[in-house]
Amino acid sequence: MTSHNKIIDLVCPFCSLHCDDVKVSTDGKTFKIHDKNLACAKKIEKNNIYKNSSMFSSKFPKDWRVIILNDLDLKGTSGLIEKQFFEKNNRASHKKSELSNILLRGIIPSIVYKDFQNFSKNLTKFQSITAGFYSDKQKGIYLSPEISNIMKYIKNYDNIGMGQSSWGPMSYIFVESNLHAKELLSIIQNKFNVYNNVQLNIVSPWNSGFKIVHK
Repeated sequence: MTSHNKIIDLVCPFCSLHCDDVKVSTDGKTFKIHDKNLACAKKIEKNNIYKNSSMFSSKFPKDWRVIILNDLDLKGTSGLIEKQFFEKNNRASHKKSELSNILLRGIIPSIVYKDFQNFSKNLTKFQSITAGFYSDKQKGIYLSPEISNIMKYIKNYDNIGMGQSSWGPMSYIFVESNLHAKELLSIIQNKFNVYNNVQLNIVSPWNSGFKIVHK
């Protein structure tokens, strides 16, 4: 059996709050957790996740696009500070059933049936709930004031899903097509061309899944 010889950071697949930096090593089949007293670590080890296992498997619609926004002047919380924050804050525990309901009855079915309107609505709702957990630290839904201004400006545009990845500053706007992505990107660039610190990119879905590569 190959030994667990390389430690990496893994985003917990069980956590509704997207906590990062669960330190794990793998032998290619199972994960071994290297964090102590971490709820996510206990869940991962209890259910041990195998390389070829999955809780949900479906192709993400290939025509959908994501506009990625990143504030290059900022960096989100991670590591020990993040770990201590989650250990001391459990105020979102009462929201977990609501988040699970949105995920299982909204986001996942809309991916399966390629229903972008329901997907974008539920994704934005999911994000609005999880953002409240971080609000004291980032004074709002988004860490970056510039990205927050962009999101406020475009939030009433039809058929888009919006949110921030974990602590940010990286954020996202889901749209139904590449044409829609280009049009919305042009609107943002024209309106907010003075935001030199905000990087914008259009990306496509990646359906091969998460991979761990040993070098």
